[in-house]
Amino acid sequence: MTEMSLPEISFIRSNIPKISQLSESVIAMENSGIYTNYGPINQKFEKRLVEQMFGGEGQCVTVCNATIGLMMALKYVTRHTNPERQRYIIMPSFTFAAAAHAVLWAGFIPLLCDIDPQDWMASHDAEQALLQQ
Repeated sequence: MTEMSLPEISFIRSNIPKISQLSESVIAMENSGIYTNYGPINQKFEKRLVEQMFGGEGQCVTVCNATIGLMMALKYVTRHTNPERQRYIIMPSFTFAAAAHAVLWAGFIPLLCDIDPQDWMASHDAEQALLQQ
């Protein structure tokens, strides 16, 4: 019997900055007395994201976790859709449970599709089968 070789997929590879690289920002945060949203460090971070990721176009808002971010994004993109219309979101079955909760909260029905065992992404064939249904 031969062993099946699986692709090596790293789930978490940390890239933590050195504290010495953060000291200036930590001092600025301490001086402002604001350690969370709307503080100078957070506003600078949001501005830099817009500049670096989107060429200075658009807006950015930081959130406490990815689930809240998904919920906000889904509500934003669907704000002008007809609530009477049945809406579905296709998502891979290999996902964090809170992702499906965000879809439900936004008023959608999650359709979970199989994943491709080679790359663990949503399978194109599985997506097509759900679309045909």
